[in-house]
Amino acid sequence: QFGDVVDEVELIDERGEISRLRKDELRFGYRRSAVGSRTVISATLGLQQVDPAETMDRFHVIGAEKKRSQPLGAKSAGCVFKNPAGASAGAMIDRSGMKGASRGGARVSDRHANFIVAGADATSADVLALVDDVREAVRREQNVDLELEIDIW
Repeated sequence: QFGDVVDEVELIDERGEISRLRKDELRFGYRRSAVGSRTVISATLGLQQVDPAETMDRFHVIGAEKKRSQPLGAKSAGCVFKNPAGASAGAMIDRSGMKGASRGGARVSDRHANFIVAGADATSADVLALVDDVREAVRREQNVDLELEIDIW
């Protein structure tokens, strides 16, 4: 995880004020940090030298797994929901019977249920309605409120 190698960041807020946070102040966690709405303008990283061949091997293994398990060729915004603590949002969606569900031109991916793929005729309303359908199904079937990973503008 990126947070594992960050030693310090320099931030700017909406008023133009610059501040710094050290690693212990950043409180990195799954899809979160203390950066908030500020913008990172520089970072100091504590990197370790590793064998380039090992890095490339790892890169290829991860890439092959993503290609096998995710709808990379489809139009999507990536994973829609954050994984709840100790669980997989995709697996929860699948267990709730929503894998393959659709609304208009939007569909929950058959390959990975945490992806909503957009067909040629999909609208943003289709995607948002399907997001709501998925959240409701998981809430009803598993009593879990899925949190969005994507930002909706």
